[in-house]
Amino acid sequence: MTFSLSPYVGALFLAAVISAGVASYGWRYRDEPSGRWFIALTVSAGCWSLFEAFLLLADSPFTRLLWFALEPIPAESSVFFTLLFALEIAGYERWVSRRTAALLAVWPAFAIAGVATNALGVHALLWESLSFATVGGITATEVVPGPLFWVDVVYSYVAIGAALVVLGVHCLRSRQIYRKQALVLFVATLIPAVVGAVYLLIPFSPANPIAISFAATSSLLAVGLSRYRILDISPIARDLVIERMADPVLVVDRKGRLADSNPAARALFDVSHPPLGSPVADAFDPETVEALESGGELRVVDDNGEARHFEVDRSAVTDGRDAVRGHLHILHDITERRVRERWFRALTENASDLIFVLDADGSVTYLSDSAAQTLGTDEDPSEVRSLRRFLHPDDEDAAIETFREALERPDEDATAEL
Repeated sequence: MTFSLSPYVGALFLAAVISAGVASYGWRYRDEPSGRWFIALTVSAGCWSLFEAFLLLADSPFTRLLWFALEPIPAESSVFFTLLFALEIAGYERWVSRRTAALLAVWPAFAIAGVATNALGVHALLWESLSFATVGGITATEVVPGPLFWVDVVYSYVAIGAALVVLGVHCLRSRQIYRKQALVLFVATLIPAVVGAVYLLIPFSPANPIAISFAATSSLLAVGLSRYRILDISPIARDLVIERMADPVLVVDRKGRLADSNPAARALFDVSHPPLGSPVADAFDPETVEALESGGELRVVDDNGEARHFEVDRSAVTDGRDAVRGHLHILHDITERRVRERWFRALTENASDLIFVLDADGSVTYLSDSAAQTLGTDEDPSEVRSLRRFLHPDDEDAAIETFREALERPDEDATAEL
């Protein structure tokens, strides 16, 4: 192999180095499903650039054919991993099953095997003729494509097109930092796709420009990792239904950071600052943090100085593999309920009438002070259980019948003299 650092070779080595650096940075997220696909994608892209550089530097028929036959391995893998990564990062992880991955891998595996057998002269389905020439110290490849070459092109662009659609929809539906993440990924995917399409129509370079374009793609991914934390912060509960809910909704990821919020929550807490991705302890006061962590009731004073009461419903958010990604907190406004309870308590505690509250089974859930004093009991309502022990035997049937009428016709008054 003769080393000649032409602009093409230099660009390819640069693309390989940047891809390797991005893959190394992404290694810290290898435990995340999207992180694994990201690492596989960037490693494949780097190998594609590296193999293309070695092909340009090859100086013997054997090494030229060898690198030409090896290059489809990272090339096919890059397309495969691009689609899987796009599905995973956009929240379609249920589609990224082993069965789906196996089905998507059928053609790449077939194409790689086809290249090897084509190189051995078994058939001419991927290329009918192949020749190499040295131009300016680098190897230029001339290929007459066979019928399966165009099948491979169609497969590749259908897969990349699907990835672009997924990322485009994800970008339109997302907000704040998530939209920027999706936009970076969309552009990074679009660049090699456009370059490849132009190269198919007009072969303007002795080197494969797709492999060179990975320098720009990997640079964009590096920006996405460092500035927009593509693999570090990901939306884990985004849906139009949640977005339009009247109840405030907060999503906290498994690292205790604010991952998402709907308009009702943003209006209540003013969570636009600090931004998404900040620790919950920095975004809310200690009382709110405690309520989010344990559930229960939360008291919030709004901008008008009025106290509002919320019941925090906390539930785990899992992905398509049932792994916990964070927690969803829905805050149900119970302010009116608390006002009615205070009004009812003030009314009953100062009334001379005997007041009881029964549930559908007839068990006592509340009795007023006057009722407790008249009946001569200071028991807790839950311990009283039934009024039957306080009734005269002659009045039991009338009391039971009145109670049944109240259950059957809740909108009407039911009375009885006891």
